[in-house]
Amino acid sequence: MEIIWVMRVSIFVVGILSTIMALTIPSIYGLWSMCSDLVYCILFPQLLMVVHFKHHCNTYGSLSAYIVAFVVRMSGGEPLLGLAPTIHYPGWDGERQLFPF
Repeated sequence: MEIIWVMRVSIFVVGILSTIMALTIPSIYGLWSMCSDLVYCILFPQLLMVVHFKHHCNTYGSLSAYIVAFVVRMSGGEPLLGLAPTIHYPGWDGERQLFPF
Protein backbone atom coordinates (compact mmCIF):
# COMPACT_ATOMS: atom_id res chain seq x y z
CA MET A 1 0.00 0.00 0.00
CA GLU A 2 2.89 2.33 0.76
CA ILE A 3 4.34 1.93 -2.73
CA ILE A 4 1.00 2.87 -4.29
CA TRP A 5 1.03 6.19 -2.40
CA VAL A 6 4.63 6.86 -3.38
CA MET A 7 3.74 6.22 -7.03
CA ARG A 8 0.69 8.49 -6.85
CA VAL A 9 2.65 11.35 -5.28
CA SER A 10 5.50 10.88 -7.77
CA ILE A 11 3.12 11.00 -10.72
CA PHE A 12 1.52 14.15 -9.35
CA VAL A 13 4.90 15.87 -8.77
CA VAL A 14 6.24 14.92 -12.20
CA GLY A 15 3.01 16.15 -13.81
CA ILE A 16 3.25 19.52 -12.05
CA LEU A 17 6.93 19.94 -12.96
CA SER A 18 6.25 18.97 -16.58
CA THR A 19 3.43 21.48 -16.82
CA ILE A 20 5.60 24.25 -15.39
CA MET A 21 8.41 23.44 -17.83
CA ALA A 22 6.03 23.29 -20.79
CA LEU A 23 4.55 26.69 -19.93
CA THR A 24 7.83 28.50 -19.26
CA ILE A 25 10.14 27.21 -22.00
CA PRO A 26 9.72 29.38 -25.12
CA SER A 27 10.78 26.85 -27.77
CA ILE A 28 9.11 23.53 -28.52
CA TYR A 29 12.20 22.41 -30.42
CA GLY A 30 14.40 23.29 -27.45
CA LEU A 31 12.13 21.32 -25.12
CA TRP A 32 12.17 18.33 -27.45
CA SER A 33 15.95 18.51 -27.81
CA MET A 34 16.48 18.76 -24.06
CA CYS A 35 14.12 15.86 -23.33
CA SER A 36 15.72 13.60 -25.93
CA ASP A 37 19.16 14.50 -24.58
CA LEU A 38 18.06 13.60 -21.05
CA VAL A 39 16.62 10.29 -22.24
CA TYR A 40 19.83 9.36 -24.05
CA CYS A 41 22.07 10.43 -21.15
CA ILE A 42 20.03 9.10 -18.24
CA LEU A 43 17.65 6.33 -19.32
CA PHE A 44 19.44 4.63 -22.23
CA PRO A 45 22.39 3.31 -20.16
CA GLN A 46 19.95 1.84 -17.65
CA LEU A 47 17.88 0.21 -20.39
CA LEU A 48 21.03 -1.27 -21.89
CA MET A 49 22.13 -2.71 -18.55
CA VAL A 50 18.71 -4.17 -17.73
CA VAL A 51 18.34 -5.82 -21.12
CA HIS A 52 21.84 -7.28 -21.44
CA PHE A 53 23.06 -7.63 -17.83
CA LYS A 54 19.87 -8.18 -15.82
CA HIS A 55 21.60 -10.36 -13.21
CA HIS A 56 23.85 -7.43 -12.24
CA CYS A 57 21.08 -4.84 -11.85
CA ASN A 58 18.85 -3.96 -8.92
CA THR A 59 16.55 -1.12 -7.85
CA TYR A 60 19.08 0.73 -5.71
CA GLY A 61 21.75 0.62 -8.39
CA SER A 62 19.30 1.88 -10.99
CA LEU A 63 18.14 4.73 -8.76
CA SER A 64 21.68 5.77 -7.89
CA ALA A 65 22.70 5.62 -11.57
CA TYR A 66 19.72 7.82 -12.46
CA ILE A 67 20.67 10.40 -9.83
CA VAL A 68 24.37 10.44 -10.74
CA ALA A 69 23.64 10.71 -14.48
CA PHE A 70 21.17 13.54 -13.88
CA VAL A 71 23.63 15.48 -11.70
CA VAL A 72 26.50 15.02 -14.17
CA ARG A 73 24.30 16.03 -17.12
CA MET A 74 22.90 19.12 -15.40
CA SER A 75 26.31 20.18 -14.09
CA GLY A 76 27.42 20.47 -17.71
CA GLY A 77 24.96 23.35 -18.05
CA GLU A 78 21.65 23.74 -19.82
CA PRO A 79 21.09 27.03 -21.64
CA LEU A 80 17.37 26.36 -22.10
CA LEU A 81 16.88 26.29 -18.33
CA GLY A 82 19.46 29.00 -17.67
CA LEU A 83 21.85 26.67 -15.81
CA ALA A 84 25.49 27.69 -16.02
CA PRO A 85 28.00 24.84 -16.40
CA THR A 86 29.90 23.85 -13.28
CA ILE A 87 31.85 21.08 -15.01
CA HIS A 88 33.85 22.36 -17.98
CA TYR A 89 34.03 19.47 -20.43
CA PRO A 90 36.62 19.38 -23.23
CA GLY A 91 35.64 21.98 -25.80
CA TRP A 92 34.71 24.67 -23.26
CA ASP A 93 35.45 28.03 -24.88
CA GLY A 94 34.72 30.35 -21.96
CA GLU A 95 31.17 31.17 -23.03
CA ARG A 96 29.41 27.93 -23.84
CA GLN A 97 29.77 24.19 -23.73
CA LEU A 98 30.65 22.73 -27.13
CA PHE A 99 30.96 19.10 -26.08
CA PRO A 100 29.09 16.81 -25.53
CA PHE A 101 25.92 18.87 -25.85
